[in-house]
Amino acid sequence: MAAMPSVLLHGPTAFRRTLLVYVASGIGVTVIAKAATIVIGLPDWVFSTAILLMLIGLPVILFAGYVQAVARRTLVATPALTPGGGVRPHGTLATIALKASPHLSWKRMTRGGVLALGAFVALVLGFMVTRALGIGPAASLFAKGVIKEQDRVLVADFASPTTDTSLGGVVSEGVRSNLAQSRAISIVRASQVSAALARMQSPRTTRLDLATAREIAEREGYRAVVDGTVTSVSGGQFIVTVRIVAAETGDELASVREVARDASGLIPAIDRATKALRGKLGESLKTVRAAPSLARVTTSSLAALRKYTEGVRQTTSKRMFSRPSPLTRRRSSSIRRSRWPIDRRRSRTRMRASTRSARGSIARRHSSTAIGCLKQSGRSSKPRTMTRGATPTARERFRRIAESSRPIRPTRRP
Repeated sequence: MAAMPSVLLHGPTAFRRTLLVYVASGIGVTVIAKAATIVIGLPDWVFSTAILLMLIGLPVILFAGYVQAVARRTLVATPALTPGGGVRPHGTLATIALKASPHLSWKRMTRGGVLALGAFVALVLGFMVTRALGIGPAASLFAKGVIKEQDRVLVADFASPTTDTSLGGVVSEGVRSNLAQSRAISIVRASQVSAALARMQSPRTTRLDLATAREIAEREGYRAVVDGTVTSVSGGQFIVTVRIVAAETGDELASVREVARDASGLIPAIDRATKALRGKLGESLKTVRAAPSLARVTTSSLAALRKYTEGVRQTTSKRMFSRPSPLTRRRSSSIRRSRWPIDRRRSRTRMRASTRSARGSIARRHSSTAIGCLKQSGRSSKPRTMTRGATPTARERFRRIAESSRPIRPTRRP
């Protein structure tokens, strides 16, 4: 007796059970991927790839259920006969279903889904291991040893588009502010750059392009320079490119590119680019993801960031030290007025503390001198009983100084 085909052993109940298992496993995989991305610090593509993988499995299961149903209906149905007495052949879909049904069994579908999830987990583990060991394209700069943690990095002025020559400085200031949140590297401050330019006998207003930044980095011992460009394309879009360049050789170590739809999208694009750059440096992805956005650190307005950049540049320039702007004078005067009572109280407290300290030191010095004089004279250190109105002698005054906590003025004789 011929064995019954496997398609007849499982009815519609098997399809519903498989679909239910798929939905439950899809929810579980999605939740685990999201939790691992947040807690462990996996890359962002892990969550999106997990969702894509589960979505790919849905049409495969639906197609397998359709094939099983068509094949079952074809085998159970009574064969149609031709006028000549022969069996009428099946239709095209029925023929395909009959041929594909042995290869699309529910057991094979389950095995294929488990293998796909296993391959995905192995891919994620391989990425994390190679990133930590500095092997392959996923290796971080810290793992490769090109840049070490807490190394000082200099941010240069970005190249601006021809339509807006000041936009590069604004973007570089945003990159500097966002990279300053990192605990893995140290960003060179503007005051240090001004001091380096002064040692090079260059004006403080010198534009910090890539060549000048590399020269300063080589003189001051900085390991890398962050450089980039802002390109304006058709449709009002901007392309922000951020890269890390070795200070000695000028080789590009890592680069990130982000696209902004318009001028209002520049700050989010800068934030995405700098966070991706921090990830390529080797900083923990969990820390990078938990860092506040650039809009929260500085501002969400490009015009406000532009004004802030102009103020920073004026502060670090030589003209700012000789003649402050009205805005700075107004701000500094308001700060002085608001802090004047607090500073006055602090100065009074410090003056009183210093006076008490000076009195105590004088008393201790006079006491030691008095005790030394008494020991050298060989006289008793016990005070003499005095009658009212009598004038104290020098020995008695020394004894009073030794016993008191502060010096006593000499008594006038009547």
